[in-house]
Amino acid sequence: METTLSDVNDGIRESYVGLKDNWGTLMIGSLKSPFKYTGGVTYDPFVTTFLQARSNGGMSNGVFGSHSFMQNSVSYAVEAAGVKAWVAYSPDESGTAKGSKGDYTASLKYKIKAFEVFGAAAHDDQTVAAATSVNYADLSATGTPLSTTASTLGQYDSTKVGGAVNLGPVRITLQSEALVSKTLSKVTTQTGGLAPTVKTTDILTGKTETAVSFVGVQVKLDKCKLIAQAGQTAVKDAADKTGYMAAGLFHQFSKNTSALAGIMSSKTGDVTKGASSVGLRIVF
Repeated sequence: METTLSDVNDGIRESYVGLKDNWGTLMIGSLKSPFKYTGGVTYDPFVTTFLQARSNGGMSNGVFGSHSFMQNSVSYAVEAAGVKAWVAYSPDESGTAKGSKGDYTASLKYKIKAFEVFGAAAHDDQTVAAATSVNYADLSATGTPLSTTASTLGQYDSTKVGGAVNLGPVRITLQSEALVSKTLSKVTTQTGGLAPTVKTTDILTGKTETAVSFVGVQVKLDKCKLIAQAGQTAVKDAADKTGYMAAGLFHQFSKNTSALAGIMSSKTGDVTKGASSVGLRIVF
């Protein structure tokens, strides 16, 4: 399970061993993230094209967002009576791994006929700066601190709710994400005296809150699928928001071959980036 590109990286794809039976599916290795694949990229027909919502303000990015795969992980999924529960956990990511033990993502989805709703969450914490230590003279008789060690920690938590409904040839999808990124200073102080003690304190030194929303409409007309979708990323207390819009169509030539044409716009403040795309997709 250990690799030199552990935790989360788009360059690492699925590689796993597992078991599947009536009791569910158990997998170990480089795995899909429940947060990413519950709603998320499964709601975006333009994913992996220049028109996609992720990276353009319509879906979350970064660790345990809409780009992520999980290395050194164990996952379990079970489905019954229209309810699917899915969790992935990293028991240990040592060595050159990017993450730390205790990282997880989980999701719960309920689907009945043409309607589904879901909730998902992810957590990641890791040391982002090496510990720095200040040593003092051994003055244990007076109770003066013997040493103080400070480590800077990054902590990321995300939650997501959403759903989809099929109304004949029309499919409507939507989701809302809440992302919280924190920077903590973990200070450990050892004091002397007749009974030496060690005390650890977490001090919040930075916090960023982000809200990401997405809505999409797909209309199927014979072998064509018309698509229009929009999204927004808003960072709390930031001056500008990022707005995303895309529209286009897929034409299905066969089960494995389709053509794509569409346009995309992503705007943050006065800065706008756009794309137009025409392509052929072949699924092997």
